[in-house]
Parts: sequence; C-alpha cells; structure tokens
Amino acid sequence: METQVPIFIQFNGFPPHIDAAFQDRVKLIEGASIELTDIETTDEGWYECSIVFLDGNNERNDVNGTWVYLSVNGTYRSWS
Repeated sequence: METQVPIFIQFNGFPPHIDAAFQDRVKLIEGASIELTDIETTDEGWYECSIVFLDGNNERNDVNGTWVYLSVNGTYRSWS
C-alpha cells in the first residue's frame, strides 16, 4: 500500500488521528514511537516518522525524520 497520508498524528491535549486502515492496529509507545500490530501484506512499504513543529519554523523540519522499510514475508495461518 503506497500512501502519502499520515497513518498516525498526535497533538498534545487531543486524541490521536489514526488512518482507518490502521485503526486498532497502531498505537503510540514511549513518547515518539509507534507500534503496528496485526501486520498485513498490504502494510509492506516505506514509512517515515517525523515531528512537525507547529510554530511555523520550517527550518527544523529539513533534517527531521527517520525512514524504515517494512518487509512482509510469509502468510498468516489460522489455527482455529
């Protein structure tokens, strides 16, 4: 799945915005990390984690962010 839309957005004092495709599968942990569970084959791809400063100072955003590639190998087998 390739998308340019954020899957998780958190502003202090507000409930997080979570993309519908990731609802109940993504959560914030340890302050600035997210955890994705129940991985699906469509989740494979590049993900960027970045902090956006809302004070209008865009200079700080130029060196901000970490990219990670999620590779999904294998298939899910239900044991029920």
